Amino acid sequence: MALHFDAAALAHVARERARRAPDAVLIVTIGRIAARGSVHTLELSWSRRHKAERTAVLVPAPPVGDVPVYVHVRLDRYLRWHDVQVLASRCLWRERLVVSDEIAVLVELAHWEFTHPGMAANHPAVRSAHPSSLAL
Repeated sequence: MALHFDAAALAHVARERARRAPDAVLIVTIGRIAARGSVHTLELSWSRRHKAERTAVLVPAPPVGDVPVYVHVRLDRYLRWHDVQVLASRCLWRERLVVSDEIAVLVELAHWEFTHPGMAANHPAVRSAHPSSLAL
């Protein structure tokens, strides 16, 4: 089980990789949007390899082609048991990567962590991370 990229997403990753620095990596994190209550998102972004390796809550995942991928530890544990589809989405001139059925994935992730309480919180990087990145 892992991240699965469709053909358009793979083409987008290849174009972005050619445009960016040679040490660029793809990062998948769980983000929060400041709103009434808390709204969570799955964010796919680009970074430098040395920044991703120094971030405590990111762990390496299987690469996409020749592009290294780092994911949040909470998402990494979820991806060991579930598949997540990544698609390329276009809005006017801007193309970006999105998770297919993101809201359902976030709800399933929260439910999975609730039913497996020891697995999500026992990783040392999760315990040392800032509490705002852990709440879902």
